[in-house]
Amino acid sequence: LSAVTEHGDAMPMHSETRFVRLGQGIDASGTLHPDALDRLRQTLSEFAAISRKAGASNVMVAGTSASRDAEDPDELIRFVKHETGLDYTIVSGEEEALLTSIGALSCIDRPYDTAVIVDIGGGSTELTYVDGGKDLTIRRAVSLDIGSVRITERCFTKLPPEPEDVEKAIGTVNQTVGMVAPPAIERGDLVFVGAAGTIRALALIDRGVTSWAEFDNAEVVIDRSTCSAWCDRLLGMDYEATLALNPIVMRGRADVFAAGVLILNQIFDLLDEEECVVSPRGLRHGLAIRYASLKKKRGE
Repeated sequence: LSAVTEHGDAMPMHSETRFVRLGQGIDASGTLHPDALDRLRQTLSEFAAISRKAGASNVMVAGTSASRDAEDPDELIRFVKHETGLDYTIVSGEEEALLTSIGALSCIDRPYDTAVIVDIGGGSTELTYVDGGKDLTIRRAVSLDIGSVRITERCFTKLPPEPEDVEKAIGTVNQTVGMVAPPAIERGDLVFVGAAGTIRALALIDRGVTSWAEFDNAEVVIDRSTCSAWCDRLLGMDYEATLALNPIVMRGRADVFAAGVLILNQIFDLLDEEECVVSPRGLRHGLAIRYASLKKKRGE
């Protein structure tokens, strides 16, 4: 939940997270699993009730990777409307990358000439190059079909994964990310920003905290060696051991967390960057900021 400010910004007021796993099995079948649809219905119904109780004037729902991959996206939109009364918008990969960047950069104080924003989700990873300055300008924005759930289902047969499964996952990530040629930039002017999801969870696990508020507004950074060490450690752990690291943070993601950190580790190598500034914000904050900006332009 966010409040619209007089400057056309969105001030976060309340945040809750549920793990819907809408992409359960979709990489192999191309169809949405009935259990995943039921989780979606329950979650959106709960969030609609929370929003109404808080007096929200507008509720926006954005579908991402799994929704884009659904066999019949229009049927999914009708399902959500019928079951929850909410309008369900499926955003393109490029729009997801843009909105994630807007949200992620909204709380980054470090100056930059160029930022590369990475958001590792369950079904996809968004990679966006942004020019600094007064207005956010996208140099390159792509959505890659690699995510923590997708890589786990595609490459890992068990936890901890076998060495050959890890090699398969690394090869898949490298091949996919390597197809994206970065724009010509001056390396010294670049800041690497990680948005929400997997990267935020890694920062919490690494610091041994359960809430972003415990950072007390300090800049949070994950360096390359820390990510590599966690990647090696997680790839040697089963589900129970991963969950035990921090049951609050790992709830809903313990079985796919190793794959998510593996993706981040390979992106560190492919970008050849030494540190990642972690942003607690992402797509939903970008949606709210865009909505607030449009209201300001309309004079509402």
